[in-house]
Amino acid sequence: MIAKPTIHPLAAHHLKELREKWGVEPTLEETLWIVRLCERVINPGLGANAGLIGIPERCGASDVWLWPATIGAMVWWREFAFTWWEGDSERIFIAQVFALAHARDKDVFTMCRTREAAEAMIYDWRLSLTCTREEIEDAFDRLLPPDARPRPKSDSKALMDWSTLVAEIEVSSGIPSEHWLWKVSRVHTIEAWHASKRIIAAQSGRSSNGLDAADEAIQDLAYAKSMIVDAHKGRATAPPPSQEESTP
Repeated sequence: MIAKPTIHPLAAHHLKELREKWGVEPTLEETLWIVRLCERVINPGLGANAGLIGIPERCGASDVWLWPATIGAMVWWREFAFTWWEGDSERIFIAQVFALAHARDKDVFTMCRTREAAEAMIYDWRLSLTCTREEIEDAFDRLLPPDARPRPKSDSKALMDWSTLVAEIEVSSGIPSEHWLWKVSRVHTIEAWHASKRIIAAQSGRSSNGLDAADEAIQDLAYAKSMIVDAHKGRATAPPPSQEESTP
């Protein structure tokens, strides 16, 4: 039996807004339209930018996978693990691998807020591994080449204010902060933040030259909502111009 589908929080937010702000009850077709447009906003240009979503690397032929770092996992490694084991390169490496293996599991890091708890969890995790050290290192190198690896606390002054950043994305997209902290890679979150800044700028009347996939997805969602509202109010709305038509 096919599992009951769930609606992403972003789509739920916009459907709720149509009902509560505009007094519009979307049809089944309009609901599906909003859901699909929201999927584009969440994963803009999926074909070209799939790496931004967060493709994991497998450790050998085992069931162990290393995920691109999420903001939550990266902050734990910098602010907790490095503080506890500074100077012990082996423990720092294992902590980083542990963080990548659980990068999308907030509950794991919630239970690793003390050194004793973290040591116990990492120890149990290492005993459960079904891969070799060489396979872990190979997956780690594929996921994070040496020139792309984050630095530990030595550059902490340059760290972004992640709580403010994800809050800004939530305001622009309607997707909760938790999603940007734990469900997608840090790179994808930063891309979404840049897109949200461009959208806010455009809404303020400051245009830019051309739209990227993220901008187009959010613009299309806005057009669709406008067309749904106008259809239910008995007003005709022209569809948005295509990129070809709008290019001089």
